[in-house]
Amino acid sequence: MFGPHCMVIAGNHNISDTNTTMVNAPRLFDKDKGIVIKNDVWIRDKAVIFDGPYVSEGTVISAEALLCVKPSLIPYTVVYLQISSNIDLPRMKY
Repeated sequence: MFGPHCMVIAGNHNISDTNTTMVNAPRLFDKDKGIVIKNDVWIRDKAVIFDGPYVSEGTVISAEALLCVKPSLIPYTVVYLQISSNIDLPRMKY
């Protein structure tokens, strides 16, 4: 069951080339991991799921949670926030 305004985003783009805009960056199909969402899962409003997670049966993902990289969630758990610690944003230059 999905709440309103959820996003499930499977796929990646090559963002390592700083001479190419993100819009024109090529897809990395060989690195796509896919997303698995099992039965009896409740994904609350505004939750965002990026490529990689395995969401086990009976899991509740709280509102505005962020799932990324590839955690494997234990069945019948509540996820209130899951942010990867290894997000690398090399394109950001201030």
